[in-house]
Amino acid sequence: MAFIFLANNYFALSPNRLLLIMMLALVFNFLVYHFFLRLLPDWVKQKDITGTILFSGEEIIVKHENKSDHINLNSIRQIDLHSDAYCGKRLGKYYRCNGISEIRLTDDSGVVFNFRYFIKNKNQFEQLSDILGLWYKKHFPIHEKAHNNNLMCFLMDVGYSYSEIQRLKKQYDAS
Repeated sequence: MAFIFLANNYFALSPNRLLLIMMLALVFNFLVYHFFLRLLPDWVKQKDITGTILFSGEEIIVKHENKSDHINLNSIRQIDLHSDAYCGKRLGKYYRCNGISEIRLTDDSGVVFNFRYFIKNKNQFEQLSDILGLWYKKHFPIHEKAHNNNLMCFLMDVGYSYSEIQRLKKQYDAS
């Protein structure tokens, strides 16, 4: 019986132990979700940036290594947009977006242009959403997915209900 008594005593949580465990959990949460996530390979670092992409209503300009490529959207047959929100946006309690998105353009001859880009902040996210609205109004064929291709979205936003999406599609004259 003495063994059971010692075991119970050893594993009993005194208020001081409970407070210590709670403080350690809080510190761990802060370190992991606010610092170490940025060290993971899916977070953009300065060395990963190789150029810039400029989106406009009629074309996409890709600038890298002292040259620019202009892609006219009138010759594009399909635009596939796989978006994450801007960098650092919280989605749920523990998930923060890394801001990495991808656009795949297929032209009339079947050539595919694939670009990964980084949305740094909410302002860039809203500007890109406005440009997508222009593309929808010009009837460019856009297919959007969000967050690891799991969610359908419209104008890079997954927060719309089905009826709101239908209303927005009518507003932008999109199919």
